Amino acid sequence: MKMERHELVNYLSIVACLGINTMSLRETIEYYENEIKQLHVPGEYIPLNNYPFFAVVKNFLISSIKCFLVGLVVFFGLARILGSFNPSITDEEALPLVILFIITSFVLFIIIMRFSRGIRMTRYFLATNKANGNSHREFKKAEQKRLQDAPYLERDMRAAIDYYTDLLNRTEDALDEAHSLNVLYPTYRDADVICTMLEYFWAGSVDTLKEAINKYDQESRLDDIRAQLGDLNSAVDRIYNEMQHQLIVLEESRQLLQEQVELSQITAFNTSSLLLIEELRESRRR
Repeated sequence: MKMERHELVNYLSIVACLGINTMSLRETIEYYENEIKQLHVPGEYIPLNNYPFFAVVKNFLISSIKCFLVGLVVFFGLARILGSFNPSITDEEALPLVILFIITSFVLFIIIMRFSRGIRMTRYFLATNKANGNSHREFKKAEQKRLQDAPYLERDMRAAIDYYTDLLNRTEDALDEAHSLNVLYPTYRDADVICTMLEYFWAGSVDTLKEAINKYDQESRLDDIRAQLGDLNSAVDRIYNEMQHQLIVLEESRQLLQEQVELSQITAFNTSSLLLIEELRESRRR
């Protein structure tokens, strides 16, 4: 069918839009069908990562023992230092100092424990357990509500599928009617191909459908050639790397062979030297 340039551009634009709409409607219907399949599938709760319980207990006990020992050392150290300044201190006068030592040691114990690894792990463990518990409860509530609403959602989705299916059928009928004009060969009726041809017309590269088809075929062949060249380059790179590896192996073999030859020469020289020495000994004995 003969068309003017502007008529051809309008026709290609309509066919491209119908083709794109057809693909979009099919994807939309497929999306709703997959969503319906997932409606009645129970969800899986994924908790936050946490430390193992026994690792937390072990680190907490280790940190507690370390901090207790540090506090004990500080307590006796202060007591020894203050006692050395005043050796004749009475029990009544020592009581406030003992209380002061205990308070100081306790404060040091709390400060050290505050920044210890065991306490950090314990706090993280407890906070994560609490967060997991809260989020799990929220998840179960949301999951229960989702399963309760599933029949209503499925009804709405099936209504949407019916609507889009009807729209798809009408769009495909319009597309078939447009193709019935036989303006394009079946090979060039794909939406991507038509959009590429439209770009040629809009850029002013072609004026007729035959020119657009020829340009598309030429670029397609060039793309195929580029792809083949890319594969060829990859194959050449693999061969080159393999050859480099083989050269390295050959060089190592040559060096090993050279070392063997040198060892053989040294062995032969040693053997001949021993024979010569033995002959000299025999000559002297005579």
